[in-house]
Amino acid sequence: MTQDLRDGVLHAFKAFDPQGSEAISEFAERAMRFLGASWGSYWIATGTQLHLEATWEVSAAEAIAAFTGLGALTETPRVYPDAGGGLLYLPLTIARQQLGAYLFLVPGDQQEDAAELLRPLVSALALAIGYDRLAVREGIVSERLERVTNAMQIPLLFVDARRRPLQLNKAYREVHGLDEVELPESMEALWRRVRSCYQAPEEVEAAFSPWLQLSEQTVVLEVELKSPREAYYRVLAVPFLDDLGEFAGAVFSFYDVTQERRLVHLQADFIESLEERVNARTRELFEINQELKLANQIKSDFISNMSHELRTPLQSIVGSASMLEEGVLGNLSSDQMDRVQDILRGSERLKNLVNTVLDLSKLDAGHFKLYYEWVDPREQILEAAKDLKLSPYAVDKHLVVDLPDELPMIWASPETTYQQVLMNLAINALKFTEPGGEVRLGARVEGQTMVYEVSDTGVGIPAEALARVFDRFYQVDSSSTRRYDGSGLGLAIAREIVELHGGTIHVESTLGTGSRFSVRLPMAGPEKDGSCTN
Repeated sequence: MTQDLRDGVLHAFKAFDPQGSEAISEFAERAMRFLGASWGSYWIATGTQLHLEATWEVSAAEAIAAFTGLGALTETPRVYPDAGGGLLYLPLTIARQQLGAYLFLVPGDQQEDAAELLRPLVSALALAIGYDRLAVREGIVSERLERVTNAMQIPLLFVDARRRPLQLNKAYREVHGLDEVELPESMEALWRRVRSCYQAPEEVEAAFSPWLQLSEQTVVLEVELKSPREAYYRVLAVPFLDDLGEFAGAVFSFYDVTQERRLVHLQADFIESLEERVNARTRELFEINQELKLANQIKSDFISNMSHELRTPLQSIVGSASMLEEGVLGNLSSDQMDRVQDILRGSERLKNLVNTVLDLSKLDAGHFKLYYEWVDPREQILEAAKDLKLSPYAVDKHLVVDLPDELPMIWASPETTYQQVLMNLAINALKFTEPGGEVRLGARVEGQTMVYEVSDTGVGIPAEALARVFDRFYQVDSSSTRRYDGSGLGLAIAREIVELHGGTIHVESTLGTGSRFSVRLPMAGPEKDGSCTN
C-alpha cells in the first residue's frame, strides 16, 4: 500500500462529515473521484436483502445487472473481477448487522488497497446511519410511550439513568399543577417546583433524598397533597437495572388512596367505640364462662358419682340373674330362662353405657390415662374376630378377616385401642349390617403408620351426616322409633382415644351400600418409655 494512496484518501475525504444530511451521496461522489470509478451505486439493507437506493453515472438497470452477477456477498470489502477493471463492494456493517452497501466500477490494479483505506470511513458512515435509525426508533417509542402514559389515570414520573426527569404524564402534571410542556432539568429542580403541593414535604425529602444517591431499592411512601386539591397518594418508586445490574432509570407511580384513608379514619372511630362495647361484653362473657365452668364441673362430678353409684346395684342385678341362669336357686322354665337372659343382656348394655359415660367424664376432666406397651395389630384383629362371633349382632352375618402374613408391632395402649376403638367400630358395623351382609376387619402398614380398617355392607350413612358422626350424642336416626340402639358416644370416644395416640380416624360411606372406617396410628407412638399419659 503506497503513501500516495494514503495521501489521496486524506485529500479526497478532507472535512467529510459522516453525520451530515447528504453523507451517503457525498461519500459516493468523493469515493468515485478518489477511485477513478466509472460509476457508483448505494444499496440499503432490508432484513437479509439489499435493495437499490441510489446510483451515480449509471442507470438503475445497469447497476442491478452488475450487482446480480456478484454471487456470494461478504461482511468485509471485496473486489470482484469485471471486464472494465473490477467491482468494488463496500458493506456498511455494525455489530455484524448490515445496514447497506456501496458498489463501484473501478479501474487499475490497486483496488484491494483502496478498499482497505476506505474501510474506516465506511464504518464511520455505518455508525452514523445506525445512530440516526436508533434516534428515529427512540423518537417513535417515546411518542408512543407518551401517548400511552397520558391516557393512564395514574400519575407517572419517569427518571433516566442520570436521575433526571425524563417524562411526566398528563395525570402527574394535573396533580402537581404543572403545564403541558414543563420539564425541569433535574430532580432537585422538579422538587422545588412541586414541594409546595405537599402537606409534609420534609417527610418526603427524608424518604427520597437517600434514594437519589442509591436507587437500586424500591421505595413505598404515603404522602398527602394539599394543592391543587387535597388527596392522599401511595408513591411507589421502582428502579430499572441493566444487564450488568446497574441503575438504568426508574418510574414513580402515584396511587390515589384518598378513599382508603378516609375509610381508615372512619374505621378507627368505629373500632374505638366498638372496643369499649367489646370490653364490656368480654367482662360479661368472662363471668358467664366462669359460671359455665362451675356448672360443667358440677355436671361432671354428678355423672361420675352417679356412674359409680349405678355400678353397685347393677352388679347385684347381674349376680342374681347369673345365679338364676345357672340354676343355683332351682331349675327355671323356658319362659323364665328367656326373661333372665333378657335381664342379663339389658344389664350388659347398661354396664357398657355406664363405662362409656365414665370414660367420657375422664376425658373431659383430663384424667383418662393411657398405658403404653408394644401391641401386635394382627393379634388384636384375630382376637376381635373371635370375640365378635359371640355377639348377638353377629347372627347370620359374615365376618371376614383381611390381614397380611406379617405386621410390625406398634407402641400403643392395648386396652383402649382394642376395646374403645377396634371393638367399638366392629360392633357398630355388625349392628348396622342386615342379615346376610358382610363385616370386614383388616390392618396394613403405610409408611410409619399402622392403618386399621373396619368396613361393612350395611345401611350406610347419608352424605350430610358424615361430618357429624364423631360428635358426641349424635345419631343419624335420632327419632323415638329408630331401629338401632346406642348412646351416640361410642364413635366420639373412639376419635378422642385415637387422637390421644397422635392418630386420626376417617369414615367413607355410601347410603345403602355400606361404610368403611379407617384408623391411622403412628407405629412409634407419642411415647416410648412405658409410662402412662393423660
